[in-house]
Amino acid sequence: MEYTNPAVMTLRRFGRRLGILPPLVRAFRRFSGASYERRFDDALLGRVAADDTVWDVGANVGYYTERLSLVAGRSGRVVAFEPSPRNVATLHARFDGKTRANVEVVPAALSDSAGKVDFFENPAGDTTTDSLMARGAGALRCQVESRCGDEFRLSHAPQVVKIDVEGFEVEVLRGMSQTLRQPTLRAVFVEIHFGILADRGLSGAPADIVRDLRVAGFDVSWIDPSHLMGLRRAGA
Repeated sequence: MEYTNPAVMTLRRFGRRLGILPPLVRAFRRFSGASYERRFDDALLGRVAADDTVWDVGANVGYYTERLSLVAGRSGRVVAFEPSPRNVATLHARFDGKTRANVEVVPAALSDSAGKVDFFENPAGDTTTDSLMARGAGALRCQVESRCGDEFRLSHAPQVVKIDVEGFEVEVLRGMSQTLRQPTLRAVFVEIHFGILADRGLSGAPADIVRDLRVAGFDVSWIDPSHLMGLRRAGA
């Protein structure tokens, strides 16, 4: 299914207004069970080869970073981009030195401009809701570094990119527009946060992301209602 189809997007909007969309999503994930996450895991890890450089954009505490590093192997590399200061500390403790010599932690938010940006940490300790926008009462504000992915396109040219940035997918992809056009980039995986994008006034962003990936040379398909996969077209 094309989840950015106008009819589907209209149903999403009505579902959110009526308050029935979040329970339906939770029910779908419960019904799907482990297969929901496994489909994405299998698709992502199945596109990584030994010796690859992989970007884990929005690495959080390193769940995918570790799995990607195992597949990429000693001669490969995983670049873990993460803005949250406490997650960065966890990543360094988990991967520095001989533990995972093929992991490089970059303490920054990838975006469409370089500089300093506000970042909000959840005081309850759940780092999955840390974000570039406040998503709960009492969120703690700090400043983090913002960089464009294209800064790294030559020194850390990726073959596979995974993006999970809590509603800031548009900025990440804009900041790596040149990277997306590199023929050596074979696959891009993006978690689309429809609700957060809508809250930001960017309800049309999911369709824009699909269009931009296609223009950059990718065939785009949906793994599930939240995750899309772009695979480089032959000759693109």
